Amino acid sequence: GVGECAERRRRRRSEWPAMERAWGGAAPRADREVHWPIISPKIALAATQLGQKDGTLFTLAGALTPPECAALVQATAAAGFDAQGSRGPAAGEAVRSCGRLAVVDAPFARALWKALHKAILAALPAAARDDAVGLNPNVRVYRYAPGDVFKLHYDDSDAIDDRHATRYTLLLYLTPCGGGETRFFAEAGPRRAPKLVAAVAPTPGLALLHVHGDACLPHEGARVTAGEKVVLRSDVVFKKRR
Repeated sequence: GVGECAERRRRRRSEWPAMERAWGGAAPRADREVHWPIISPKIALAATQLGQKDGTLFTLAGALTPPECAALVQATAAAGFDAQGSRGPAAGEAVRSCGRLAVVDAPFARALWKALHKAILAALPAAARDDAVGLNPNVRVYRYAPGDVFKLHYDDSDAIDDRHATRYTLLLYLTPCGGGETRFFAEAGPRRAPKLVAAVAPTPGLALLHVHGDACLPHEGARVTAGEKVVLRSDVVFKKRR
């Protein structure tokens, strides 16, 4: 219930003082137009369950082809990136540095869902499959240069409307790089070192999905040491249960 959610957030602040919420940054730019490439449908992809292997954290290999990754990198670079920072832990925000492109594009979100939904649904917990309806039209692309980082944080759920909300983060890696792993940790409690649950290296075409909101595992984007990490993010939208 609401009280349990509030208690969970309070406990996180006391047990994990370095962990803050992800700051979404400025609102999506209305003056940006991205000429998205066509993404081909993917029916059967190799799913790797991570962590508790219960469908709440998994990867999908081959979600994008190498030409699709290259075309997405080119299209988003042409549209341009803004600097993404944060106001820091004092403002309850995780430390972050990267470039950011954010647009609201419902047609592209629908096309991406059409291409990937069969593979995503097959990897989700059985109880969640009937409620998944699409992707968040707020599409974000992040570009991390050497030295850029996204420190320990959790992802919030977003209400799309009165009947729908996001429950899973979808990350699509577009480029390889040195460092830059997405690392997930178990909430170990006060005075205990965090326990690494999984580390996902940026691999072009790989999709990473993880549950977010109150059940989100603490995670971080490790510092990029070489090359450039470009990753596309949306969220899986679900019907709210009554």
